[in-house]
Amino acid sequence: MIENALTTKTNILLIRPLKTALFLGSIAGLLLLINIINMINVHFLGFPLRLIPQLHLDESHTFSTYFLVTMLTCSSILLGMISMISKKKQDANFIYWLGLALFFLFISMNKIVEFNDSIFINFYSFLEANLRNTLSWLIPIISCVILLLYLRFWLLLPSADRTGLLFATILFIGGAIGMDFLVDKYFSLDSELTFAYDILITIESGLEMFGAVVFIYALLINLSHVETNISITTKS
Repeated sequence: MIENALTTKTNILLIRPLKTALFLGSIAGLLLLINIINMINVHFLGFPLRLIPQLHLDESHTFSTYFLVTMLTCSSILLGMISMISKKKQDANFIYWLGLALFFLFISMNKIVEFNDSIFINFYSFLEANLRNTLSWLIPIISCVILLLYLRFWLLLPSADRTGLLFATILFIGGAIGMDFLVDKYFSLDSELTFAYDILITIESGLEMFGAVVFIYALLINLSHVETNISITTKS
């Protein structure tokens, strides 16, 4: 995990990314296991209620929601730290780290406050009504420019950082967008909360949580590269 080590000259912050990731991953695994037990209880044992409703993954303001929000917020903080350190070193890429920090802060707030439906739907409806023709080409262009800029930024990262961040992104986006699309598609065809629906929800939440775990691991590794007073150790 993270601990202070007092040396003769300065305080060195020892980071154990692997232990941190294993700890967070264990919590994520436990939440998934409890959800599976809840699923078996409802669909196969015939109990009408879930044993622990607060741990069901398809509900708002549950333990899994707060756990994911905590990891996303920690990711935002780590990204902010990397951005500040990069700026002190006059690294022009600090703006990309800052952009990611703000993005993760936003999605963590979105998870807990759930204001996207009310705000974004109204906002997009307003834009569509007033800028229908402009939006049809402006949004794709802006999205492509941002993606190209971050692709360039990603290619400039060290190989280990690129691999970790790419894997985390695939997991998280696979859950947040890919599986979420499948869940919505399935629910539109069958509005009943079936076992198959719960399986999809479990996979979606699992990808999101483990994506966040891998992302934190990758950020801790990167932080040890950019800050000389932070060292990485594999000792227990």
